[in-house]
Amino acid sequence: MNNRSIRAELVSRFYRKNHCALFTAITASVLNGITGLVVSWIIKELIDILSGQSAYTLTEMSLICLSFLGFAVVTTVLNYLAEPAFIRRAMTQYKNRAFQFLSMKNISSFRKEDTASYLSALTNDATTIETNYVSSILPIATKVVSFFGSLILMFIYSPELTLFSILIIILPMLVSVIMGKKQAKIQKEVSDRNTAFTSAMTDCLSGFQVIKSFRAEKEADQLFINENGKLEDAKCHMRRIASLTGSLGMIAGMISQLGVFLFGTYLAL
Repeated sequence: MNNRSIRAELVSRFYRKNHCALFTAITASVLNGITGLVVSWIIKELIDILSGQSAYTLTEMSLICLSFLGFAVVTTVLNYLAEPAFIRRAMTQYKNRAFQFLSMKNISSFRKEDTASYLSALTNDATTIETNYVSSILPIATKVVSFFGSLILMFIYSPELTLFSILIIILPMLVSVIMGKKQAKIQKEVSDRNTAFTSAMTDCLSGFQVIKSFRAEKEADQLFINENGKLEDAKCHMRRIASLTGSLGMIAGMISQLGVFLFGTYLAL
């Protein structure tokens, strides 16, 4: 199998016999998005009650709030049960299949390759995949529902403001796309450095007896220090890019929010 086929096979392991947990977890994520929208609507109606413009009485809104709390509890329970179960099965099947690919290799090809790359793939890289990919699938559903739900609510109350908002959110989207590509490149560099560090550590530990026999402690220390330094430098670079991405995204988001508020104020005048 070529690398693309192996990658596709490994990704498919996230979802194989895992559809029930995934569906339940996505449902909980969608309900989380709806929860945020309902909270916004409740706050608006309570403010309208204070100004005497709401179609609901305070008693009716109190009953709605109680019903909403029950809805939120159900959503929380679904998320508590489904999300950890989905991630556990996804990562278990992924690592099991990755090890099966390793065990299917013949002895000659295995000897020619660096075993540290496999060790890193099943430890460091697996952790990165779990954090940055598998655990990020479900929050996307929440954000999609929140995004489109917010646009629909805005369109109901002010079509002009909605169209302006759609135009101005292009800025933070561009920032995310541009910086996301750069982060992916840095993440690959960190993965390579992790592999090299794991290889150096494996060599030092497996050859400990030889190191002591030839009194090569200083050389072993220097090898470890060099690889550890390169790894931490790569991780530092990644953190800086992540911090820059977050800062640029925050600034772009602030510009969008202030722009929407200013335009909304202009429409109200």
